[in-house]
Amino acid sequence: MKKSNSSVFQYLKTLLLPALLLLASCSQLSLNDQSSSKLKALLVACEGDDVTTSPQLIHHPRWPVLAANRFLLSYQKQPLSVTQWQAWLDKLSALQQQNSKPALPSKSCMKALRSDAVYQLREELFSQWHSGLYTAWPVIADIMEPLVNRAVEKEITHNKGIEKQFRAVAHPLDMGMLSDYEWYGRSVSSSHNFQLSDMPLNPLGFPELSALQAEALLDKWQPLWVIDRMAENDIPLSLARVSGKLQIDKSPSIYRYISYGRLHNEIVLQLNYVIWFAERKPESWIDLLAGQFDGIQLRSHLDLQGNVLAYDAMHSCGCWYQLFSSPKLRKTKKAEGEPVYLSSFWPGNKAPIVVLSANQHQLQALLPWRDRAWEVAGKELIPLNSKPYSELNNLFDKQGLLAESARLERFLFAPLGVKAAGSMRSRGRHQIAFTSERYFDQPDLLESLGFERAEPRSD
Repeated sequence: MKKSNSSVFQYLKTLLLPALLLLASCSQLSLNDQSSSKLKALLVACEGDDVTTSPQLIHHPRWPVLAANRFLLSYQKQPLSVTQWQAWLDKLSALQQQNSKPALPSKSCMKALRSDAVYQLREELFSQWHSGLYTAWPVIADIMEPLVNRAVEKEITHNKGIEKQFRAVAHPLDMGMLSDYEWYGRSVSSSHNFQLSDMPLNPLGFPELSALQAEALLDKWQPLWVIDRMAENDIPLSLARVSGKLQIDKSPSIYRYISYGRLHNEIVLQLNYVIWFAERKPESWIDLLAGQFDGIQLRSHLDLQGNVLAYDAMHSCGCWYQLFSSPKLRKTKKAEGEPVYLSSFWPGNKAPIVVLSANQHQLQALLPWRDRAWEVAGKELIPLNSKPYSELNNLFDKQGLLAESARLERFLFAPLGVKAAGSMRSRGRHQIAFTSERYFDQPDLLESLGFERAEPRSD
């Protein structure tokens, strides 16, 4: 019997469609290969193996002399005009001058990057740049995931109970709860005042702050630190590495820097504050979390009109991430993966008072600002020496770890893909979840946790 036209078509489709798809993929592969070869030829001036890499940066696998951070790499998700591409390259160069001595792109390399031909191939350049740090062990990680998530959920519930003790009734200052704590911070406000909303934006959409303006912002939003001191290891200190040896200066200090993130189509300014401690002492015979050195980082997320959208915090190992969202945000969906500490309390649109426990240095609560609050508590304010975070750059090894801070927990959590879990680490290297891929410097972190604007922007 002669086959109908429809039967013949069906037969041909079944036979030929896989072949056509294969040919299409080969054609695409050929085009990609051609783009890669062309890009390689254009960037000969950027070749070189003798590159001193920085753990704070994400180096291109093909041209290690090209290094960015997660925020700069987030621009690969949007179309860039020629002007924006040139501005992006300027930021790339400036970033490396700050962090990657002496391996800076040469003038000839930068000239090649600025060419029209490379601009046309920028997507190919971006596609090879990967920022992931997780290296999970198959099968074992899958077995551990529900157990770890359950343990994290239990710890979140425990810590929320502690936070509620500080926030549920009245300000702890009015209840005499902070009279045994030590108070650290600034007693004088910044004398340099400017409106963030008046700052012009560069072609990439964020303000260019002078050194003086950056310091003024950091001064304005620097929190008060209230620490339950039980021993010498509860005093904020400064660290330095001289001739390879780690040295401790016991003068109370705070390290600060500015970074950027995103909230959907909006760029967010981030003010970062980091304090260090000498040790977390063991609290049991085998304490997996104990070890030399400890630290905690608080971050303020500001929109470009100068309003605080959120605060978040973590330990300097990336452990115990906590988020305090403002009424300007609303949660529209649940974050996938590992549970997240989302506070029910908001300290307000002023620099908060940060309450830390003794020894564990756990952030117990963010409290609303009070002028000269330490006097209400009957205490003196201990001044913190403000230092640029860049002074810490040489503390860390090539993988961004503070080797002296190793913890036993690294053996327990290795299968989940976090290298040296519990060790203090450099900015750019903080993995803030075990069973989900999450980074502290992830530009869309707020968005990925399910948040968006609760109201239209005021600009």
